[in-house]
Amino acid sequence: MSGVDLSNLMGGPHFRHPSVLSFNGIGFKLNSLLDTGAQGFLFINSSIAHSLSRKFRTSIQKLPRPVTVRGFQDSITDSARRYIRLHLRIDKRTILNCPFVILDLGTQDVIIGLKWMKRFQVRLDTENNRILWPSKYPPVPDFSPPILTQLRQPPASRDVERDVRRRDALWAAEASRERNSPVLDPILLSSRRGQEWNHSTPSIAVISANAFHYTMKRAENEFFMTNLLELDRLISDKRAERN
Repeated sequence: MSGVDLSNLMGGPHFRHPSVLSFNGIGFKLNSLLDTGAQGFLFINSSIAHSLSRKFRTSIQKLPRPVTVRGFQDSITDSARRYIRLHLRIDKRTILNCPFVILDLGTQDVIIGLKWMKRFQVRLDTENNRILWPSKYPPVPDFSPPILTQLRQPPASRDVERDVRRRDALWAAEASRERNSPVLDPILLSSRRGQEWNHSTPSIAVISANAFHYTMKRAENEFFMTNLLELDRLISDKRAERN
């Protein structure tokens, strides 16, 4: 051991692993600290717990009795009184309805304690920063991933602001054109003779929020909104062009 670099005896990166907390189809991505020195199951920072409770629309519950939290040299640092149940996705495994004890964790978002590691019989490969799972807990694809959300709204970029201004200008111009355009009498389709209409079957389907989210990521798809008034105006314009 004489060759050990004495400058590296303390400090260094923590054993963190990317994780997703979710509930009711909404998820939040963060890094969980795996700590064998934490004598507990799962812990979550109080500020994040309250934010996720509002985002996920799930309630914070009271523990059956307060639990004393001890820190360095076995000194009492806090008292845990509440918890929140969330789904945990970590290392391609999903654990449902996990109870997270709410504490002030400082700079840590989530701490995975020793009791959780014992419950799932995992070991830590600290050299390669890997979680070693037993064969009975294989990785499973997430076929219905939650929609990831952010706790803080990022500042709007200049491109987004320019797009909003262009959109507002187009809407104002369209509203002015509609106010100044002549009123067209309604035309019944049955009163027109010799006109053939080719009816195409629209592709309409009800999809879930997750499916809509990932469908809109495809380049060939486009999201738009319309209303019956706008459709009637477009039909009237086409008829006027034909006449």
